[in-house]
Amino acid sequence: MSFQKIKSNTKRLTARGRLEAKGVQMGIYFHDTYQKASIWIQIRPKFLNRSLLGDLLKVTYRYSDKRKAYYGQCIEIIKRTQKCIVARVVFEFEDYYYQIEGKTIPKRYYLIDQQDLSHLSIGQRVLIRFKQWDPHRSYPLAELIQTIKANEKSSYRNQINQIALHYGFQNSFPQKMLKDIQSLTTSITTEETKNRMDFRNELTFTIDQETAKDLDDAISFKKLPNSNYQIGIHIADVTHYLPKDSVLDREAYHRGTSVYFIDQVIPMLPEVLSNDLCSLNPSEDKLTFSVIFEMTSEGKVMHHQFAKTIINSNQRLSYQQVQSLFDENNHHPKNVHFKGFSDSQRHALLVLHDITKHLRFKRIKEGSLIIQSEEVKYEVDQDAHPINVTIRIQNQAQQLIEELMLLANRTVADFFSRYDAKIPTVYRVHDLPDVDGLEQISQRLKSIGITMNTSTDNVKEMLNASMLSLAKTPHAYWLSTLITKAMSKAQYRTKNIGHYGLGFDKYTHFTSPIRRYSDVLVHRILKSLLFHDKEGYPGFRKLEEYCDHINFQEINALKVEREVQKFMQCLYVLKLKQKGGAYKGYVSGLSRYGMFVELSETKCQGMVFFREVPDAKYSFVKNRWIIEKRKKRRKVVEIGDLLHVSIGKVSLERKLIDYHFIKWISP
Repeated sequence: MSFQKIKSNTKRLTARGRLEAKGVQMGIYFHDTYQKASIWIQIRPKFLNRSLLGDLLKVTYRYSDKRKAYYGQCIEIIKRTQKCIVARVVFEFEDYYYQIEGKTIPKRYYLIDQQDLSHLSIGQRVLIRFKQWDPHRSYPLAELIQTIKANEKSSYRNQINQIALHYGFQNSFPQKMLKDIQSLTTSITTEETKNRMDFRNELTFTIDQETAKDLDDAISFKKLPNSNYQIGIHIADVTHYLPKDSVLDREAYHRGTSVYFIDQVIPMLPEVLSNDLCSLNPSEDKLTFSVIFEMTSEGKVMHHQFAKTIINSNQRLSYQQVQSLFDENNHHPKNVHFKGFSDSQRHALLVLHDITKHLRFKRIKEGSLIIQSEEVKYEVDQDAHPINVTIRIQNQAQQLIEELMLLANRTVADFFSRYDAKIPTVYRVHDLPDVDGLEQISQRLKSIGITMNTSTDNVKEMLNASMLSLAKTPHAYWLSTLITKAMSKAQYRTKNIGHYGLGFDKYTHFTSPIRRYSDVLVHRILKSLLFHDKEGYPGFRKLEEYCDHINFQEINALKVEREVQKFMQCLYVLKLKQKGGAYKGYVSGLSRYGMFVELSETKCQGMVFFREVPDAKYSFVKNRWIIEKRKKRRKVVEIGDLLHVSIGKVSLERKLIDYHFIKWISP
């Protein structure tokens, strides 16, 4: 069915999606396979039919020619939201209720369970979760998760925690989980060891960030008699300690993911699991689920196998340590002595470095997209006040681990694809990019003399070539930004459509079960297929519901990380404002009111309103601002343009920064 037929068809169509707020509207986003785009379906309050924000809905909808928009109504609540909500105890309607904080559309109340009233008082802030909705009651009943201390807004650290709470992520775990945690078997029995491949005598190590506590992957290395290499990718066997459908498992599912920001983590699993039992800490026997490869020195996979394993990591290494080894080897390749590494470790890392360089080259050649990623890292004091900010670019040590994890994930997905017709599995899919976004990139490249035809199949090849040719020029920023903006959001789905960004026909997530529930599902499904345990996989419909929920939680976690980042930017810019002066920045986005500007050195983003740019009139045409200056001089403002700004108003509450325009900088 074509797009035009959908628009002109008066028959109501059916869709499903999560109920969310978009400004003052309520509705769902639905991915239309014919249009290959996400459609916003607005649902008016009278057609919500008792649905709540975050609920998974089935809706009927049609297109309104008059309003040029899609409108629908809820016909079924497939699954209720399990998101935790911040609320306040109020006295309304001659009884006590929870009133939801924040901008809820419409204003929402929850009933308080009578057994909780003795612990509560008027005005108290709490964390609650939907429990049930009696058909004869006007309001749903809420489950009390925890009370929030009255002084929790008094410090920067607590304000940051409030952001996480707002999106349903809390540090504490329900008290009823304690019994489940206490009943966990922490020792590894002899019988369990006999049922696993033993890698405890093999050279094994982890490579991660210096501050990481949840180490869920380790690498083993051994040279084989035929001069090939045995490379084991060992992943924490979380499902061994996480009984299916237990209280612990249900809580992990509700959370869906761990959330990382500044120097904190809100874990998906309690610390006894994430940092202890499952974490692959050095010099400790650990249960793992592994993919073991036989590979040549050029990165060709000769053979692989899946296995339950037991390991004992020899050493915990950091990305910084391993990168220093690579840097030193580049300058002094004949030096066999490197501080902090044994000869065997040094040899293993250098061989792995060469192998993963081959893997990366082959991956990009076969269609993976090159995107230059930067990580903004804030050094903070005890109260989370920023002391310093650094910009980290992915180094070769991180690329080594990335390539090995991609290899493991892809290998699992290839195995899953054999059973697609019979057994539901979880894929990590990435749809085609936005057509208008690609056209914007094409037009921008054309302005600097590079031709890119968006109608051909080798768009990624042309984008990669452009990224490499512009890598060390002022154009690299806007190209990377525009590519990122054009990309669709990767998701978890039972139906495989491939991963556009990576250029893989099949891909999944297997390597991070400590922090992603998707990987827990993948481990269970893989174990079921390998060891013929039918309890490991649910039906297609149930698994698709799981995917919907995990996708929803992943988006919420991203929102937490972005909101925290905005808050930290405001704090840091306030520090810069005291010093005064001008700062160099790039135009990172455009709106009808002005341009978003990102400071070059700190990546702090704010707004320059066009009304404050002197001696100019403006028009907004196809996402570009055209400035008509005096004496008929003309300037087109585009992403990547350089300028000097000073710092204006900064709102910590709204997490917004205003910059004042000083002057344009010639490229």
